[in-house]
Amino acid sequence: MENEKITSVQMMMLLYPAITTTAILLVPGVTAQHAQQDMWLSPIWASLIGFLTVHITVQLYRLYPKKHRLNIAWISLVRFSASSSACFCYFFIFMSPRLLSANTESLSSVTFCFARRLTL
Repeated sequence: MENEKITSVQMMMLLYPAITTTAILLVPGVTAQHAQQDMWLSPIWASLIGFLTVHITVQLYRLYPKKHRLNIAWISLVRFSASSSACFCYFFIFMSPRLLSANTESLSSVTFCFARRLTL
């Protein structure tokens, strides 16, 4: 027992109940604090998200009937990462010059203000 190590799955099994319990205890209180009179809407939104999750899971199992959950997750991750990387490349190529020029303008105006104060 002194030098035994636990696997990542065993660590997940230890941490999952703690995280779930914390969420079950804290989320309704925080939601009630912010929602106040509209607290009755929170279970409706939560159930809609739960139904959407079940629907997506069932559709994925129908799309890949002989695949394991991890294989389906890997296929979905690869497809999502390909599309998200294309979006990132688009953003990086077309939006970076705009952001760079905006930052350059703001830095030059700040530098001008400090230089003006020093000369006065």
